[in-house]
Amino acid sequence: MITTNLSPAALTADNHTSIPLEQLMKNIAVQETLYRYVHVNLWENNITPDEQDKVAVTTYVARFMSNCGYDIKLHNDAIFEYFQEHFEGWTESTWDKVNQDYKRTLKNLLRRRGIYIRTGRKNGSSVQQFLSLQTISDPPTWPEGDFLKQQFDKGTEAYTTKMEMKRAAATAAVAFKPSPSPTAAAPVPPPVVQDSAAVPLPAAPLEAYTMLPPADIPNVTIGANAQLSFARLWDRNMKYTGEPYDLLDDKLRIFMRICYNLQIKPGQFHALLPQILTGRAQTYYVDHINWTGTFRTAYDSLKQHFETEVNHRHYYTDWITTTFNKLRAEHPTKSPHKVLQLLFDKLQLCQRALGKDFAGDLPLRYTLVRACRGVPELAFALYDPPDNIETLFSHLRSCLETHLARGTSTRYAQGPQSHYLDRRYSNNHASGRGISRGCGWNYSQGYRGSRPWSKKCFVCGEEGCWSTQHTAEEQQKAKAQCLAHCHFASVPLVDFSAYVMAYEGDEMDGPDDWNEEEHSWE
Repeated sequence: MITTNLSPAALTADNHTSIPLEQLMKNIAVQETLYRYVHVNLWENNITPDEQDKVAVTTYVARFMSNCGYDIKLHNDAIFEYFQEHFEGWTESTWDKVNQDYKRTLKNLLRRRGIYIRTGRKNGSSVQQFLSLQTISDPPTWPEGDFLKQQFDKGTEAYTTKMEMKRAAATAAVAFKPSPSPTAAAPVPPPVVQDSAAVPLPAAPLEAYTMLPPADIPNVTIGANAQLSFARLWDRNMKYTGEPYDLLDDKLRIFMRICYNLQIKPGQFHALLPQILTGRAQTYYVDHINWTGTFRTAYDSLKQHFETEVNHRHYYTDWITTTFNKLRAEHPTKSPHKVLQLLFDKLQLCQRALGKDFAGDLPLRYTLVRACRGVPELAFALYDPPDNIETLFSHLRSCLETHLARGTSTRYAQGPQSHYLDRRYSNNHASGRGISRGCGWNYSQGYRGSRPWSKKCFVCGEEGCWSTQHTAEEQQKAKAQCLAHCHFASVPLVDFSAYVMAYEGDEMDGPDDWNEEEHSWE
């Protein structure tokens, strides 16, 4: 039996609050005689799942219910997330220490705030359902019958949805109420049953499901079945939050596509709009938007409040400063392909956020080309970028794929000793003991026999110097310039390494210095 004496936990706890227990408990639907199962000295104490003191555990549950009682905004997804955070790690043993009346009150509170928990002993204990709520990613779906019977707290999303369903049902009942027959003897025709497959699409033109901003259409009531069908199809993760880069128009395009598929008329959009809002957007809708207003009115209010000039400047800054090199530095563990895709996605998101003034392929093409400047792997694709943005995307991907597939040339990637062996192999080709590879042209023999000028460094153009004496960055820059020139002149260059060796010659190219026995390929 619980006594009025302090529990061991209360004896060692600091009294963090001077508020009377009666005031803390006034928003919890329990009788005052049950106050003895909690203690004010434990009110602000956080406990661990292995807490053994029943008073401390029950007080922790009471604090959760009190906080929810003071904040009506804790409903649906918000109270679901708060529940998982507050009771994280609780086990069946922890829940068993909570007073039974408080567990019953908690279950009723969650139901009133829109979280479905089954009732009745045959549907399982409250503890098992609490444990399930702690681990699932989305709140359970309400059965239609239970949803219509449940009394929700006013101001919650579930309450608003239920009221809309009731009004729609009442309007439908009045609209289809049969008129009295003029004569008792008049025959009553049998009811016509329409094949569901023959139900026509909405009478509204397709433009009403694609136009943004939407047309200002008078409201029309919507049936309960249509609302439930929409709720099943809408992804909770796609709700509009009002945060930067969470674009209202993006969410509404998905919203209207679902409405079109469900044959929901544009005049009924207003009733479904609250279902796609969460976070700041949902709070603003509840506090500042008249739910009887048209869909266009609500759209304009959300746009004006969340898509501010400050956000627009933020989007524009990202639009002009985002580059491939910047994203690669921010994501060092990602592959170049993924960085390139991040760049595509980021710039397209910025473009949509900036609005119609930045729409079209031309602004995106210009910004994408600028963002890829200075990237050796993409230099080929930027030499003559196509006008079509999808073609440009494809060229950039192909250029990067080609660069990665070929890898860095052996001449640039390997150390001096490895390069020295390559030169020896080239001389073997020249002496007739090697087989020319690549495009079928023996660069070593061809250029040695026909070019009248002296051998020069491929990087600096000086005689007596070789590219191996330059830094890797200088080598890569010279290579990119050469490839760009070949691309412009439509000259194929299959074996770049062979071309450079033929261009520069060999540091041991003199016939007097070359010892065939000593330097033969082994």
